[in-house]
Amino acid sequence: MELARPSTYAALLATLHVLLLSSAGLVSAQGTPRKEGEEPEKPVIELPKLSGLDAAQEEMIRLFHEVERTLAAIDVELFDA
Repeated sequence: MELARPSTYAALLATLHVLLLSSAGLVSAQGTPRKEGEEPEKPVIELPKLSGLDAAQEEMIRLFHEVERTLAAIDVELFDA
């Protein structure tokens, strides 16, 4: 049994690589063909819901509103002074 030369394998691998790269640009991740120049759809990444995150976000919003009310009161007092 005769083994093929390493250069033959290299040429075959290079050819397969070029074919795969050229066809990858015309087929989307779902395997459906798309037109040239058409942008691929971006995947939607859903983040896990964390129970403590919602409470912390509500607290932060409450604190921002409190700061806004305090700054508004300071503005009124400075205007009256």
